[in-house]
Amino acid sequence: MSFLMGNPVTFLVPQANNISHSWSSCVRGGLGLPISPCFPAVSCFFSRRERRVCSTKCWGCPLNFGIHGENLAVCPHDTCTKHDHSEQDQYLYAEPLNYPQMSVPVLSKYATSLEGNIKNHYIQKIGIDPATIPDEELNPECLPPIEQSDLFSFLVLETSHYTNDQFKNYKSLEAYNQVVSGFVASVKGRIVSDKYVVVAKVRHSQRMNDPLVDIWLITGKDGRIFSAHCLGCKAGLAESCSHIASVLFYIECWTRINGKLACTQVKCSWLLPTYVSNVTYARAKEIDFSSAKKLKEKLDDNIESFNEYSQSRTVGDATNKIMTPSVSAEDVSEFYKKLNQCETKASILSLIDPYANQFISKSRNIPVLTDLYESSNLDLKYPELLRKCLEVKINISDEEIDQAKSPGFFRHRAGRIGASVCGAVFHGNLAQPSQNLIQSICYPHLFKINNKATKHGCKYEEQAIKSYEHHMKSLHTNFQIKRCGLFINKDFSFIHATPDFLISCDCCGLGCGEVKCPISDTNGNFNEYSLKASSCLENVNGVLKLKKSHNYYYQVQQQLFTLPDRKYCDFVVFAIDSDGNSHVLCDRINPDPSHSSGVMKKIETFWRICILPEMLGRWYTRRCDLPESKLIDNVICFCRGQPNDDIVSCTNADCPYGQFHTKCLSLHNVKMPKQWYCPHCCKLPQLKKRAKAKVAPSQVNQAAMLKTTICICNEKATMTDRLIECHNVNCSNGNFFHLKCLGLKRMPNNSKTTWLCNICRGKKGNTMPCDKPTTSTSTTPITNPKSPATTSNLSDDDDNDSEDEIEITKVSTSSGSVNKYAILANLNNADYDIISDPAGWLTSDIIQYAQVLIKEVNPAIEGLQRPTLGRVRNFDVVSSEFIQILHTRSDHWVCVSSLGCPGYVHLYDSLYHDVISQEIEEQTNDLLGGSLISLDFVPVQQQSNGSDCGVFSIAFATCLAFATNPSHFTFDIPKMRSHLLSCLKDETISMFPSF
Repeated sequence: MSFLMGNPVTFLVPQANNISHSWSSCVRGGLGLPISPCFPAVSCFFSRRERRVCSTKCWGCPLNFGIHGENLAVCPHDTCTKHDHSEQDQYLYAEPLNYPQMSVPVLSKYATSLEGNIKNHYIQKIGIDPATIPDEELNPECLPPIEQSDLFSFLVLETSHYTNDQFKNYKSLEAYNQVVSGFVASVKGRIVSDKYVVVAKVRHSQRMNDPLVDIWLITGKDGRIFSAHCLGCKAGLAESCSHIASVLFYIECWTRINGKLACTQVKCSWLLPTYVSNVTYARAKEIDFSSAKKLKEKLDDNIESFNEYSQSRTVGDATNKIMTPSVSAEDVSEFYKKLNQCETKASILSLIDPYANQFISKSRNIPVLTDLYESSNLDLKYPELLRKCLEVKINISDEEIDQAKSPGFFRHRAGRIGASVCGAVFHGNLAQPSQNLIQSICYPHLFKINNKATKHGCKYEEQAIKSYEHHMKSLHTNFQIKRCGLFINKDFSFIHATPDFLISCDCCGLGCGEVKCPISDTNGNFNEYSLKASSCLENVNGVLKLKKSHNYYYQVQQQLFTLPDRKYCDFVVFAIDSDGNSHVLCDRINPDPSHSSGVMKKIETFWRICILPEMLGRWYTRRCDLPESKLIDNVICFCRGQPNDDIVSCTNADCPYGQFHTKCLSLHNVKMPKQWYCPHCCKLPQLKKRAKAKVAPSQVNQAAMLKTTICICNEKATMTDRLIECHNVNCSNGNFFHLKCLGLKRMPNNSKTTWLCNICRGKKGNTMPCDKPTTSTSTTPITNPKSPATTSNLSDDDDNDSEDEIEITKVSTSSGSVNKYAILANLNNADYDIISDPAGWLTSDIIQYAQVLIKEVNPAIEGLQRPTLGRVRNFDVVSSEFIQILHTRSDHWVCVSSLGCPGYVHLYDSLYHDVISQEIEEQTNDLLGGSLISLDFVPVQQQSNGSDCGVFSIAFATCLAFATNPSHFTFDIPKMRSHLLSCLKDETISMFPSF
């Protein structure tokens, strides 16, 4: 049905050639003749500018075409000439013509672009194509009285011309959002054949720069909506889309306002939202952050509160705003000055000069040695790189950096020799420095010592300081103690010190303190402790003193050397006896200038020829292959010069250089070891010094660690306990026993065969011995043996970074096969406490438990083997895409995967520092069966402390298992641990919370 057909004389034909035009009167029987039912209707279209007939149309012609421009008429009733229409010839017709009345109106460009049935449906909806009506013929005040009931009836209950189904477009009822947001640009209408034709333009809600969308509506005079169409939407949506709904909402608001106006009053257009031509930047205070729903409520309230007083307002009145006095620059300056005097600083001051400087951390001004690295240095040969290292100068002022377990702390430590490693550096050999020591200094965030002795010291450090403070306050006047941070020496910027606290009193002045809690002192008897080989104390004339040969003495002296205003350092030794009583020993150490002068000289040499080559050019961690030998007679060293009396030979028989000048190596008067490798050959994998391997815990210990408690002491077994197993399967006394609890100094001869505990020995008649064991089998089946990553070193020297502290375990062979993909142990409350603790470092048990859950997400992915296998190079070789979490030698977790990178492996490290450790490469190479091509770091989110590496590794592996890229995620760090805990308890893994 065509809603605009009506009386045939009202049909109008659009123009061509982009000319100005007007609608003519339409007559029957020709131009200028009286209306007669005997003649078909003819419509004419004139050009105002050219004063000529632009178009004519015959309603009685079977062809029913309109003729435009200079063409001749196609029927005797239709004529078009170049002459003025007032001079148009008149044609009379004696007899009526009975041609059938067919309506094929001239269409807009949009309508002609439609195809097939869609075009036919569009033509059926219209008589006149509203899209062709000239804008000057439309009036913004000629709008239909649409009410909410009309709007709902059309958008929800009306039937579509395209689908013959009801619209039921409830979503369009929320299109008021576009009205209150100012997206309705213009709404104009006119009356054609007693019907309202409304043409509107609406802005896209998501594409602000796109052209406006054209809308037309056809309604009755009572507000009933006959038809609508959006020229910017697809056919199926074009009748009830949000663009049409927004125009209907606009007209509905206009109707409510217009209904309250007296005929003599102006239109209150200021009530309706104004059109937003573009979205510009504005100050926060000028932006209305109210929701669309709230803005709609305000609009409705304004319309409902419209009264006689408000009717008298004009548009100009609405735009008048209350003028507020402007604030002068002096007033603003005075306001900021008073704001700065507040105890709590306002964050806005951090953006305003001159108050912003106080918000800048002091540590920002301290040079970071990691910035010395330049990629161009990777191409330098050793003599060139060494020459550059000798020229490095770092000048800083007195600064203090807050000590914290954060990346900033490690950032300033990197490349600087700390007081804790001063002794190791001084006793090390400059000609063959320890690679582990260099790496721990250059990358402290990666190579952290986390053995049992260190954990013991951290556990009791706070208690030790409180006990020391309580003791000192009773002996000193106005004694004050304060926790401190990291200090960098002003004159020797390559060293730093981190005392545990700073102290002061009226009687002794300023000092500092260092606390040690030796794990081997189990009864608080310092005299007995001083007799042990690992003790840091010695008896001097009946007084216990710190050994001057011990690394702790070097640590204390460097602290005093770095803080010259501190006149002494209290070395505090703390221990707890079996009854829980605290014991404190304090040895006051004074500065030793002669000691410091000799130590500083060697430390600076070590820093320049051992540390700086790694910081500037990654000399010890860059890839290195043995070059071809250059067989030139009487030519040696990097310089390719002639030999002299001061030379040293490389132990590697295949060394391409053979001998070296000590001058070229800057090794003047340095004692050379018997086995010395040159700076080039020492980096070769086959020549690197390996750490001593230690046998893993026995199978008895592995089985005992699966139990909650053992022995008569009811304690949980550890990897280092000396245990004996009761061979009665019905043993109710713990099954495993500590030798010390039984008073035994060595294993009984039958410990691996028929040994029984005292209780089971008294019930020999009821015992059920196991099958006869052998020396290579255990009587307890090992389904999920717990294989620790390292064996704890019980040395008190928890700050020593020597290679002896880095220990590698081996998996002992057994008669049965071990499931390398199963969990290591069932998790208990202690594991859950570690996960919940923000500073908790995840153990291998937790990591493997998570890997088992990740495997369930995508069983086709290989890898996800026990991380304890990597340290001993015992992975099963993978043959397809894999995911694997690895444990490095420095208590750090990383994730590697080959997903999406065939032939290569990606490294996902939450604490990456421009270098991939050799341990990670070797473990990955073992996983690939020696076919590793390249290990590439992928930029991912970095952790904010020193203990979240395990959580991040699990999060990265989870992303990969769900076929998502971890580099595209920013995790919500405060929620990560709670999410992991929930997943492990529910035994199902899911994506970690992210922004």
